[in-house]
Amino acid sequence: MGAVAIVLAMSAGQFVVAIFLIDTLCLGVKNVIATFRSRSELTKLLEGMQGHDTFETVTPGVARSHVEAAIVYAAALGFKRHDD
Repeated sequence: MGAVAIVLAMSAGQFVVAIFLIDTLCLGVKNVIATFRSRSELTKLLEGMQGHDTFETVTPGVARSHVEAAIVYAAALGFKRHDD
């Protein structure tokens, strides 16, 4: 199990955060959370996540490819994505 977090800086110190919970063994993307956060809220969120996973900074394209690969892999095993 792992997570892919994508953060986009907005105006006025706000950030859009999308976190994809990835089951690398079979199910693909298990869940997605999207939210707006201030800089301090974002820092707390990411610090909390670092207690469970190690982070690696990658380009948005690489992050997207990890999410898409998980979906394709799960589909190859017969798991269909949720309609949401």
